[in-house]
Amino acid sequence: MPVHASVSVLASGFDVQVLRAALTSALKAHAESETSASSTPPLPASSEVVDPFNLDRKVIDTYRSRALKIISEGRAASILLAGGQGTRLGANCPKGCLDIGLASRASLFELHAKRLKRLATIAAQATGKTAEKGIPWYIMTSEATHEDTIEHFENNNYFGLDRNDVYFFPQGMLPAMTKDGVAVLQGTTRANSLALSPDGNGGIYTALKKHGILDDMKKRRVVCCDAICVDNVLARPLDPGFVGCCLARKADMGALAVEKAYAHEKVGVFVKARGTKCGLAVCEYSEMPKASSEEKQPDGKLRYRWGNICIHFYTADFLRRMASPAMNAKMPYHAAIKVVPTVGGAKVEAVKLERFIFDAFAFARNSTLYAARREESFAPIKNKAGPGVKDSPETARALLLGQHTRWLQRAGATVLDLGEVEISPGSTYEGEGLADVVRGKRVDGGLLSL
Repeated sequence: MPVHASVSVLASGFDVQVLRAALTSALKAHAESETSASSTPPLPASSEVVDPFNLDRKVIDTYRSRALKIISEGRAASILLAGGQGTRLGANCPKGCLDIGLASRASLFELHAKRLKRLATIAAQATGKTAEKGIPWYIMTSEATHEDTIEHFENNNYFGLDRNDVYFFPQGMLPAMTKDGVAVLQGTTRANSLALSPDGNGGIYTALKKHGILDDMKKRRVVCCDAICVDNVLARPLDPGFVGCCLARKADMGALAVEKAYAHEKVGVFVKARGTKCGLAVCEYSEMPKASSEEKQPDGKLRYRWGNICIHFYTADFLRRMASPAMNAKMPYHAAIKVVPTVGGAKVEAVKLERFIFDAFAFARNSTLYAARREESFAPIKNKAGPGVKDSPETARALLLGQHTRWLQRAGATVLDLGEVEISPGSTYEGEGLADVVRGKRVDGGLLSL
């Protein structure tokens, strides 16, 4: 029984020549990246980072006011990258449906939804509006998670959001191929079907156009948006300081940057890139020389310390430009070498092509990096919980509840059960409004009612 089929690619609507050209280019870059780990990397982008903790409060307030005005008008949107499955975490559901053990039993989707709704309230109050305007929310799923994601929202009444403001769209799929360009047939569902996999988070740009999201943004007069990952429990949609800074600096694209926790943390780092209009790029951790990753400055900090946590800003115009055929042809593909099951139960080494969302930096005319404290912005879920395991549901839960404890203490409360108090994101977006409720009070563990 055959395990490969070249004609199936064409029959399934894929352009064989385009895919083979992408495969050749991706494999060449993959081979070069394996040798680049011993070469000199680009210079770090430390001097390019805007550090709000060193800015005058009036400047931050100006950034926030600018962003909140646009948000209050419904002209800022948020994109949630939610195509991942919970399989690696031992869950048979989309990652966004995960319950990480909070007292509220809230799923990741619920946490993000309630933050978004709370932000709309804050924006309305800040601009003197009597009624809040819904924030357009575009949720990128995958073929494997699309229907289950929609069902989760339907079953939970969209977590209090107006369903007309919530849009679901799947990312694209690409066939796995052998290194000589032959498509692989899968053997897990039915014979003679292509082994397909998602085209990476960088496929978002074409997906936004294909599924009418860019048209909807235009109809709503959206001028900017952000993109965050569903599995980052601390990610705040449309952070007003970050969004306002990007708008003030006329950035096409921006990103939050956090300092790496340790030298070999598996996050890409921001670097200065030659040959790009904005001069910025992301160097993947796998491509960094070991010595460079460990190199330190005189003050003891890592030289390559600003990590990318996939919280990005875009103007709507830039997204439309990135979705054009001309830009689509320029966006690079990356090769992931995987063992793929084929018809009859056999397995073959194949190449899965994918695009990275941060590669768009190369096409931005102007960009902004905005510093954030990782304990307030980054709690990813990548691994199944276990003793000493980082980036698990357990560590993310601890980081979230630790944040809530700090908020309560700053508000003047005495927290009796440290690290075990949960505050609904529907009550506070970033700790605001707590002092009037908890100052001078003793707070036990569990879900705090406000």
